[in-house]
Amino acid sequence: MQGKQARVERVKGSGDRPNNDLYLTNRNMPLQISREHLAIQKSANGYQLLDRRSACGSAVGDIRIGGRDSGGAVALKDGDIISIGTSDTPYIFKFIAF
Repeated sequence: MQGKQARVERVKGSGDRPNNDLYLTNRNMPLQISREHLAIQKSANGYQLLDRRSACGSAVGDIRIGGRDSGGAVALKDGDIISIGTSDTPYIFKFIAF
């Protein structure tokens, strides 16, 4: 498949549907993101980033969360910068609450 991109989702069992709303791909770079890296959930107090026991973790501003399959959660507020993966990740997003 030279020159073509293919998406492959490893599901938990036969017939299972993919369980992510957004997929990021690593192109010619070392591992940055896990298959089920994180979730952003709305809670009674606002929003939170939930690490799904990812290998490389994430950061919200200067706060590191997860990594080494540890999991964890951190509150999110409008304007927070989310970095997915290691400190040199290209996956950087701004959280906008609505």
